[in-house]
This record gives sequence, structure tokens and C-alpha cells, in this order.
Amino acid sequence: MAIFTDVKVYICCVWILLLSWSIAGVYCQLDVQFEVHDVVAIRKESAFMTCKISGQDASGNIIWFKHRKQIHDKNIKMFANGTLYFPVVRDKETLTDVGIYQCCLKINNSIICSEDVELSLAAMPKFSRTRVNPKYEAGQAVRLTCPMEGAIPSPKITWFKDKQEIVQGDRIIVLSSGVLQLVRLRLDQAGRYRCQTSNLAGKRNGSIITLSVSPTLAPDLQPVVVWSPKDVHVPVGGEVELECLIEGPLDMEVIWTRADGKSLRNPKYTGMKNLHLTNVVLEDAGTYVCRATVPGTQTDVSVSAQVVVILLPTISKGPMNRSSKMRLTERFYCTVHSNSPTTVKWYKDGQPSQSIVDTVTNNLVLYDVKLEDAGIYQCLATNEAGSVQKSAMLEIQSAASIPSAPFSVRGISTTPSQIMVMCLVNGEMQEDIIATTINVQSVDADVSELHELVEPSFFHTYFVSDLKPYTNYSVYLQVFTRMSSSLPSTMIYVLTNEAEPARYPDFKLSSSHPLSIDVSWEPIARDQCNGIITKYKIVYKQRSTSPKEIIVNSTRLRATITGLQPDTQYNIQMAAATRAGYGPLSDWTQFRTIDSLTALSPDVQFYNVTNSSVTLSWKQTGLINIKGFNVNVSVPKQDKVLLQYMLPPQTQEYVINALHANTDYIIRVSVVNGNRSGNPAVLHVTTKDTFSTSVNSKILPGPRDIIFQFIDYNLIVIQWKPPDTAFQVNKYRLRYQPLNMDWEYKEINIDSGEVLRLTITNLQPYTWYKLGLQSIGNGMESQYEYYTIQTKADKPRTPPSDFKAKPLDAHSVQISWEPPQKPNGIIIEYIILYNINITLPEKHWETQQRNGSEKVSKVNNLRPNTEYFFQMKAKNRIGESPATDVVSARTLIDSELGELNAGRPSMMDGILLGIAISVPCIVACIIFVVMMKRLVGNGNRQVMRHQIENMRRDNGSHRTAVSVTSAQANILVNYRHRMFQNDNRQFGNINGHAGNMNNDHEDDEEVPLSVRLLSGEFDNDPQLHEEPAQEDDSMLPSTSESAQMGDPMLASASEPAQEKDPMLPRVGMNTADAGIEDVKNDPQDSLLMAKSLNIIEGVQTDDESSLEMQTTTEVGVDISSGGKANTSV
Repeated sequence: MAIFTDVKVYICCVWILLLSWSIAGVYCQLDVQFEVHDVVAIRKESAFMTCKISGQDASGNIIWFKHRKQIHDKNIKMFANGTLYFPVVRDKETLTDVGIYQCCLKINNSIICSEDVELSLAAMPKFSRTRVNPKYEAGQAVRLTCPMEGAIPSPKITWFKDKQEIVQGDRIIVLSSGVLQLVRLRLDQAGRYRCQTSNLAGKRNGSIITLSVSPTLAPDLQPVVVWSPKDVHVPVGGEVELECLIEGPLDMEVIWTRADGKSLRNPKYTGMKNLHLTNVVLEDAGTYVCRATVPGTQTDVSVSAQVVVILLPTISKGPMNRSSKMRLTERFYCTVHSNSPTTVKWYKDGQPSQSIVDTVTNNLVLYDVKLEDAGIYQCLATNEAGSVQKSAMLEIQSAASIPSAPFSVRGISTTPSQIMVMCLVNGEMQEDIIATTINVQSVDADVSELHELVEPSFFHTYFVSDLKPYTNYSVYLQVFTRMSSSLPSTMIYVLTNEAEPARYPDFKLSSSHPLSIDVSWEPIARDQCNGIITKYKIVYKQRSTSPKEIIVNSTRLRATITGLQPDTQYNIQMAAATRAGYGPLSDWTQFRTIDSLTALSPDVQFYNVTNSSVTLSWKQTGLINIKGFNVNVSVPKQDKVLLQYMLPPQTQEYVINALHANTDYIIRVSVVNGNRSGNPAVLHVTTKDTFSTSVNSKILPGPRDIIFQFIDYNLIVIQWKPPDTAFQVNKYRLRYQPLNMDWEYKEINIDSGEVLRLTITNLQPYTWYKLGLQSIGNGMESQYEYYTIQTKADKPRTPPSDFKAKPLDAHSVQISWEPPQKPNGIIIEYIILYNINITLPEKHWETQQRNGSEKVSKVNNLRPNTEYFFQMKAKNRIGESPATDVVSARTLIDSELGELNAGRPSMMDGILLGIAISVPCIVACIIFVVMMKRLVGNGNRQVMRHQIENMRRDNGSHRTAVSVTSAQANILVNYRHRMFQNDNRQFGNINGHAGNMNNDHEDDEEVPLSVRLLSGEFDNDPQLHEEPAQEDDSMLPSTSESAQMGDPMLASASEPAQEKDPMLPRVGMNTADAGIEDVKNDPQDSLLMAKSLNIIEGVQTDDESSLEMQTTTEVGVDISSGGKANTSV
């Protein structure tokens, strides 16, 4: 039993280990890293593409893809270590090895791939043939270039002068870029120059440059910049060469410094101080200044360049292995950090993912998870420095234990920044819920969402804070148990309360009359309104008077302050209000009314406000003696003029640059008429606060209250309201495209009118589209308001693809297929049609249904040797697809079945395999039987002792004695012995033979042996009349020896007891059968054996130490047992 216990423990340990590995895999990432590189090959020569994989055992599981398809080209070999070998690189129009490759690793039934690498052919460059033969004076600095394009890989450039290779020196430098610098040119350096390129493709000469050098007429006394360094982007570990070529007097000094005052790290110089940085680190980023000075003078010439060090992107929060349920929504995170523009792409099993990607967070969202969504998902982030990836595996389980979604969801706005959400849940799940997720998304947002995980509340009431005022939010909930999450609840919409405007309007001041000031302003940006603007307030005052107010309705964007004094300075400020109250007041802006002799203020407009510039425009004033326009820029609360411009009189538009982001400015534009300036037009402008604002930033708000009506699978109706603005909107522009497809935007222009409605047709069914709507005015346009929608489903328009049928045996056919190319929805079922008569109408064909997730199935119960015709349809919730083309397959007969199995393993192989499996099983069974026999043997001895005791008592029962002769007893012994031999060959045991005595009495239909003996049944059997075989019993222990061996059953058995009848064998004497050798060695077993042969039946003993054997044979009929016969010897 200990052996079996050890086996169980071992199996339990292995199971626990595997379980721990599987659990660890669910909550970890797939730590697989690839090392692959681009390869440049030579046409018609061999090439290798290596692939090193770390973090996972890759032996035998590496495959290669070309253009996203697995390579099955016999001419391309793959070694055991994953290296791809091209014996001869091909480059034909119909067959080429040039392209994009991926090294991939198979993990179970999923695939993870490296970033793209390219196999390209070496090519020599193409040179520009347009050359100018330059002329220089001695002492100047010359810079010659070797313009070319198309070289693969980048070539090495060598320069020649008059067909002799140029040897570099202090004044002759060839930079790594191939530029030739000649510093302080000499007369003997005139000649014919030519560059030569060399790479894997060969060598090629450039055009000849004839350089003429004349004597110096007037030497330079001041430094002159011939070439200044350019801004450069370099990855960590790369090299940078900043070229700085300055000509000047002989004692001119050129030095390099950093603009931030830090020292240069291991600088190297070539020629006249060209700076070379190697093994660049992040600390090398900054502005580098090349400065030339002349000792003894104040001459100082400097140029600078920016070095930007690009870091490899990092993924701080990547996807994690997940085990999900069907029909749920899953999200894989990919939080990328980079200091340069980075592209993020998602892949599933090495192919671009078709799931929705959040363009703001780069997270991958899988809605309504299906079985086919299982696989490995990769997030690949790439910038100039390289690529990084994180991957995870998604496993899909059944949906049996998904909790019910929350219902009766309601939302109320409690404050401008908070909403209260209430719901109900299934009462049976109340105690199982461990958390609730509230998903809140601004309707105006693109894709970004806020997920808030909260503890379950008894009343299921939750508060969501930090929201934007007067913003429409979509809300849905999910509940979580310890096993899974529910489906999303029904989505509701909650509009937060209004708040005071976040800022004041930008306004301008002008005057057309000595007793009034004209005020005009722009609408507040939509995200700053915090509600619907109901009115504006204009506050004005003289320096020594109390302020006065003018309230203007929100429909107006212009007002006039009247009743003023001429040529008087006023302070003016503005504020806007919603139903929640007034927002902040602007700073005071000063403006002086005009007198009768002052020119009128120009009518100035501003637009294209960016983070660093403002564009102004105005119309001609009609005055004759205009000398120009005076423009100055200042900051509120400061009298200092920051910028001032005097523009010519014909100017009608001007761009003010060099402004700071997110800053308030006062801009004044006045007409200069004669010797005096007119009253200025005053504009109050705030620059934008982000660098993402383009030159055509919006000053028009976008359309509002956009509603989508899904009329049909290919038709959508869009309705909207005009924007809240006083500017005239001439038209609207709509653009849309399917998500995750390389289609260009389709744009539709809609004229403005009373009915703002548009119908879009010819859309693809069950497809996600991205739509953008924009307002357009006179020279103005708003930003696009983007929405993501999905069209309605339609019945499949194409049948299942790649439909095949092949016979399996005489009664079944296997069919396989792929989903339709245009399923137009979720395929829920496939319909198999089959018949033996192709001419029958479709309604008479037999049909079978298969689940929508299957791709292979069998059709059973067919006739043998019969040709069947098959078709298939796909079905979604809308309807069925057209049927596939008819394919046929003939079921097999025995001969064909044999041919079909010809390539399969033979019967002998199966027999050998069966023997190899069965032999260890048989050995294990034998060991088990032997162990059980030893365990049971000791127990059987005790049982036999009890049986003998019972028989002793039975001998005292009422019976009739019948005398039996010694010859008859001998027949009885031989018969029992022969029966024992037969039983022993069948692996009988001692207990079974001992039981024969009782079984003979219990079986009513069997005639007792003693009765059969007296009836003369065996008189004619010669085998039973033979004398029992006598063997040398010298090896058998005597009863005295048995007593010494510790057997109490034979300790006092007397020798004379056996001498009473010499025809009876002694105990243990009958050992003719070789199958019962154990009887010789155990006198007690000999006694039991004799008992089992009915040789000894009546045993009288006073205790365990004495035995007396009767020498007469009796046949007794036990009257009390219904006439059954007992035999005693």
C-alpha cells in the first residue's frame, strides 16, 4: 500500500505544480523578446536573416512571415535555430524575395511575432547631374558636396582631385556625411574634383567639379559663416556630427559650448572644429553653440544647433494575460512613454488586430468577446530609436457563470462636476458582488473613458466626481463577482449642471464718434462656457468715477457705450454669464474717446490665434493722407509695450509672432494720419495653451446636438443644430471612413439652411465608422467633432468560402469551410445541404445545422459507395447567405477504405504499440496480485481454523453412519486431487478449495460426492482406482519438527494415529502436483489441503495443541439440514 500512496502523492504534486504554473500564467505577461535586423542582400547571391528569441523556449516553434503570410517557399530554407536562409536572392517582377518579414514564435495554438524587418537589395546611388563650377579666392573656405539618392546601404564616400585620391589633413577634411571641406584655400588646390561612392552594390563616380582659385584681393578681417550646424535627432548610443565652417583671419578662434553652460562630454573635433559626439547619452541633449572670435577685437560670430536625443519608447503598463468569459468586454492596456513621435500598433497572433483601439490611451478594447478572440495580443511601440513590445494571452471560457447585468439604471446631476448613479441588481447575486465598475464617457470625447471601480453599496448608489460642467456623459455599469463580470448595463445619459463661465470673452474697442465707444467681442470657447451664455456685462468708468454697467443679450456680439466725453480716457472690462451666474471679469482695458480732429479707429478683426501668433486684418479707412498703421502689443496691468510695428499704408493683414502660450495680450492698431495717430482699435486676445493648435485653429464652434438615426444597414441620417455663434456659417463639412481600414476620408459639403439634416448611403453593413462634422464660415472653420458608430447588420452577402468535402469511410463525409468574406454580422449558424440527386429543388435536400464557431464537421449515416452533393449557407440574425457552389464526394467501400489508409500506420505498428503499452500494465497487475495474495493468506488461515472448529461441532449432529472402505476413500482422494489440479491451473487459492466443502452442501441441485461414491458412479473410472503417488517425504517435516517450528495445529499429532489405516496418506503426503509446492513446506497448510479434499472431516481436539484423526470413513445424512449428506473420513 505504501507504493500506491507514493504514487498518489507524486501525482498530486505534479498536478499542484501544473496548476501553479497555469495560475501564474494567467496574471503575468508573455516575456518574449525578439532580436531581428534589416538585411541588405546582393541580387543572385545568398543571404541570411537571423532571429534570436529570449524569454521562451523557441526550439522547433519558430516560423517566418512575409507580408503577414506564413512562408511556404521551397527555395527558402530555415535552420533549426530559426535562421532564414536564401540560397539565391531573387528579384523578378513575378517572384521576389525583397519585402517585409517577421520572425514569429508558436505558443500552443497562438503566435507572437517580432517587429517588421526588411530584406532589400543593395543599390548604387543616382547622382544629380546639375553642377556649377565654383570660383573662389585663396584663403576662403570651400564646401563641396556629393548629392545623391537611392543608395542601399549608405555608401562610403571618397574624394579625388585630378584622378588622385585626396589625403585628409588639418585643412582638407572629409566628413562622415561625405562633405569635403577645404579650409583656407590655396592656389594649388584648383583642379577637377570628383566623389566616388562604394557599397555592397559596387562603386560609382559622381560628376566632375572644376574648382577655380584666384589670388586674394582683400583678406577677410571679420569671421564669415560658410555653413552652420543643423538641428539633429539621434537615438541613444548613436553618433552626431555638427558641421561648423567659418572663414576669417588667421588668428580666428573657433570654440564649441553649450547654451546651458554645461561642459561638453568627451568632445572630438575634425578640421576647423567640426564637433563629433559618439555613444550619445540623454545628458548630451541640448543646444550647442559654435562661436568664432578674433583675439584683440570684440568680433564675435556664433551659430547654434539643437541636439535631440531620442529614447527608446517604454511601456509602463502593458497587457496582462487574461482568462475571459464569452460575451464580455475586455481591455488590454498599453501606456507608452516617449520623448519623440511614437506609433502604437496592436497585433493578434502576428496579424494587425481588427479590434477597436482607443486613439487617446492606445488601449485595445474587445467588445462581445467570442471564442475566436482567444490568442496572443501584442502592443508594439515604435519611434526613431527603435521598437518595444509587450504581449499577453487571452483565453476564452464558457459563459455559464456570468452574473446578470445591473438594471433600472438612473443618473442625476448633483453639482456641475458630480453625478449620482443608482441601479438595481439581481437579488440572488447581492452577496456575491465584490465590486462595481462605473464607465463614464463624455459624448463629445473621441474614445477616452473613465473607469471607476468602487466597493458595492447596499443601495447601489454611487457618486462620480471631477466631471466637466454642462457636459453630456454616457454611463453604464458592470458588477463583478469572484468568478467573472457581468455584461454592461443599459447605457444612460446624464447632463451635468451649469456653472459660471470659466473666462471672459475676448473683445476689442474702437470709436467712430467723440461721445461713444464701440465694443465687440468673440464668443467664448465651448469648453470654457460651462453652460449656455445668457448675457454679457460691460463695465466702464473714468478714473475718478464709479463704474457703470451695460447688460447685453447673448444673441448680440457688439454694443456701443454712449454719453461719454470726447478725448477722455475710460477703463473697460467685460464678463459673461450663464444661468449659474457671472464668470470672472477681464482686466481693465484703457481706451480714449476721439475728438473731432482725430482719425477714426480702423475696423480690425483677428483670427488664427495659435500658441505663439495672432493674425490681424482690417479694411481701408478711406482717408487720403495715411502714412501707415501703428501696431503695438502689451500685457494687461503693464504699461510697457512689448512689441511695436509701423506698417505701410497698403497693409490689410499682419501676423504678430513671438507671443507666449496661454497669455492675455492687449493689441492696439491705429491709423497714422499726417503727424498724429488716430484713436486705436483695441483688441483683447488670449493665445492658446497647447502646441497642438494648428494655424487654422477654430474660432467657430462646431455643430451641436448631433443625432444619428440608423435607418438601414447601409443608410444613416444625421441631424444637428447650428453652433452658438454670431458669425455666419455658410456650410458644413462631413467626412467619414471605416475604422481599421486604409481608406481615405470621404468628404461631403452641406450648404447651411434651416433643415440641418444629411443622409449617408452606400455604407458597409455591420462596420465601425469614424465621422467628423465641421462648421465653415467666411475664412473660418471649426474643429471636427468626431463620433464612432457602427452600422446595422445585414444578411451575409457572400457564401462561406473554401468549402470542401472528402469521404472518411463508407458512411460519413468530412466537410470544411471558412466564414464568408462579408458576414455583415455575427454568424450564428451554418446550414449544410446534401442530396444524392443534384437536380432536385433545394427544399427537397437534407439539411443539418452547425454552430457559427465551427469550421469542420462530419455528415454521418450515409450510404456506402454513393456520390453525395453538398452545399452550405451561413446565417446571422438577419438572414441566410447565398449557397456555396455544389461540391461532391463519394462515400467509400472496403477496397477504397484500404487505399485511403495506405499511408496510415500498419496493423503491425498498432500491435507493437499495443504490446509496448500492455506489458508494463501486466507487470503492474502481477505485482498487485502477489501483494494482495500475501495480505489475504494470513487471514485465510484464521478462517480455516474457524471452519474446522465448526465442522467438529457439525460431527455431533444427527446423522446416519455409512461405512466406506479404504478403496473408496482412495477414489475419493484421487478425485479431489484431480479437481484440485484443475482448479490450481486457474489460479485458485486455498480458501477457494476449502470453500468447496460448504458449497457442496449449499447447492441444492448438486449431488454430494459421498452419495455419488456409494452409488458406484466411479467404479468404472480406472484413474480413480490408482494408488496415490508416493514421493520421498524425507524432506517433509514431522509433527515433532512442526511443533518445533511453532505450528500449534500439529504440535501433538501422534504417529500411531496414522498407523491405524495404512491406506490413508499422512498429512502433507499428497504432493504429486507441482503447482502446490508450498504445501510441502507448511504442515498446517497440508492439514488444510487434506481438509479441502474431504480426507479429514471429523476432527476431535481438546485444545490447539492436540489433534486426533479418525481412521474410518463415514457418510452421514444430516436430517436437520434437509437430507444433505456429510462425509467424514
